[in-house]
Amino acid sequence: MSRAESRASEATRDHRSASFAVRRLSALSLCLTAILSCAGPNSGASAQKELPASGDTMAQDTLDGDGLSDARASDVGPTFTCGTWGKPKKAGKLPSPIDEASGLVVSSFDPDVVWTHNDGKDDRLFAVRASTGKILAEMTLKGLTDKARDWEDLAAGPCGKAQPNKRCLYVADVGDNGQSRSAVHIHRLVEPDPTKAPKTTTDYETMTATYPTKVVNCEGAVVDESGRVWLFSKSKTTLRVFAAPFASGKQEWTLIAALNPKKTMGDKLSKVTGADWRPSTKTLLLRTYETAWELCLGSGGLDDIANAVWQEVEVHDEPQGEAIAYGPDRIWQVSEGGWPRLRYLLHP
Repeated sequence: MSRAESRASEATRDHRSASFAVRRLSALSLCLTAILSCAGPNSGASAQKELPASGDTMAQDTLDGDGLSDARASDVGPTFTCGTWGKPKKAGKLPSPIDEASGLVVSSFDPDVVWTHNDGKDDRLFAVRASTGKILAEMTLKGLTDKARDWEDLAAGPCGKAQPNKRCLYVADVGDNGQSRSAVHIHRLVEPDPTKAPKTTTDYETMTATYPTKVVNCEGAVVDESGRVWLFSKSKTTLRVFAAPFASGKQEWTLIAALNPKKTMGDKLSKVTGADWRPSTKTLLLRTYETAWELCLGSGGLDDIANAVWQEVEVHDEPQGEAIAYGPDRIWQVSEGGWPRLRYLLHP
């Protein structure tokens, strides 16, 4: 992972900041006519019901003093309009040993807890209280056949037919900056209660998958409600989108789309470093080092990504943004680096 590529020039950042409001007004106009407006899901009970994917959990408690009331009643309020998010707000700092946070999932047991991991060869998952930064759990995936090579993202989704009422975490060991890996790995494990998580676990499954043609470096991963794993390539021009149903053992990725958003957005969308999917609103988050986007999709879901409406989501000026995730009512984001601060966006 090159840290030299992690920051754009100051002039570019100033231009982005100055023009962000103009882009938001234009995006909102498009949003009113071209994208979905979805009602939040019905009132929910406690966590770990049949919740198939990241961001689709019901909040259990008030998170902090930012004006958010108890969010049990709905996912994101009575109505949801894609792309309409406020400015980043501060939350807790991630302590050592989390110094390269590269994946993020909000716990289904507690909306003020996030799961994360370090970039690279660290084989640990960490559960952190988002409001304070306190580590609640540190869990090692023990006995990996191919030791952690380059963990790049973390996703949540269904656990399969054998455990229909459980939610699983999916660790995406898919990074390949040198484009030298013949196969990449997805590890799936049942999401534990962060207050009861074991220090080590061997209770996980691994999918080892190859690409249909040449090797690709991907850093963003999500899991849809059917259990398919989706990867998003980290490239300067063409954004390649791959998918494969999770299956323990060998598998092959299918190329779903090859997009070139750079034609219309320039360098603003270059090198995807993280992703998250919310089935209830049919929206996808894509993160780059310095920008984030919410893709508004229709009933076709991720299969129809070529026709998505792209809305920019504001991010804090971070040294190397690599992680983003939906919470019940907000978007969480964090950067790599020592003691990075979690930040969140609410609907205005």
